[in-house]
Amino acid sequence: MGKRIDVTASHILWDNPFQAATFASHWDVHGGEWSVDGETLSGKCRTPNAFVFSRQRFPGNVLMDFHGRTVPPSTHDLDFMWNTDWDEKTQSRSSGYVVGIHGWWHGKL
Repeated sequence: MGKRIDVTASHILWDNPFQAATFASHWDVHGGEWSVDGETLSGKCRTPNAFVFSRQRFPGNVLMDFHGRTVPPSTHDLDFMWNTDWDEKTQSRSSGYVVGIHGWWHGKL
């Protein structure tokens, strides 16, 4: 995107681990089966449109640093959306930011 990021001048907006005890107070689940094991969020879905949404808003430019992967037999990508909402009636999201990472690659890590 041609942007330079000054990490030392950037504010950390979220630095909390996933925890089973606080998961429901920070995240909204829409579809799929989700669980927290230690600090790891895991999910299974057999249909499209299974998401976990942060209840917190993140305005402006966002830099994400995380560890993630899909688990075979999944061939889906990891999608991240912020500053949006999910409409159950229309099964669609409102305007916001979306990034999809890496679901169609079938090589070995």
